[in-house]
Amino acid sequence: RDPGSQIDRLWLEANHDGAITRVMVVDWRGATHRIVLEGTTYPARIPAFALTPTFPADAVIVEP
Repeated sequence: RDPGSQIDRLWLEANHDGAITRVMVVDWRGATHRIVLEGTTYPARIPAFALTPTFPADAVIVEP
């Protein structure tokens, strides 16, 4: 089986500077796997454009 096909959900937790610190994977059976990234030799970062949402022109934005 393709390992990617067994993943149902994937969450990335990042610091304010975009450095990824934790990963949580939920597989197709519902089992949850948490991975904490400490002391990495290279900084894995989420690019700023990935954190900027884009909406369709007809979307209604509701602020809390």
